[in-house]
Amino acid sequence: MKDIILAQSLDRIRKIHLLSRQLNGPSKNEHRRKLLELIDKHAVEVRELLEAGDPHGVVEVGDLAVLCFEVMLEEGVEINDVLEKCFGRYEKKLATLLNEK
Repeated sequence: MKDIILAQSLDRIRKIHLLSRQLNGPSKNEHRRKLLELIDKHAVEVRELLEAGDPHGVVEVGDLAVLCFEVMLEEGVEINDVLEKCFGRYEKKLATLLNEK
């Protein structure tokens, strides 16, 4: 399988995750709780900024992506494997919905 996220980016995400775990952990449950809390806050912020036409909303989408990648690492899964699975699911679902339209 071809990497979706390059190795050097995965390394940076892993380093961010370790720092985050030091700050918000060390227990898996506590760190997961904090990550999910931050995801909720960022999702609200993204909506508010983009609906207001603020281009910073896109940067916040990137922050949200990093938090989601952290959750994947916290759960012990490979980010590229999850993304590959999700891409396939979206492609299939969207094609089905377009055919029904």
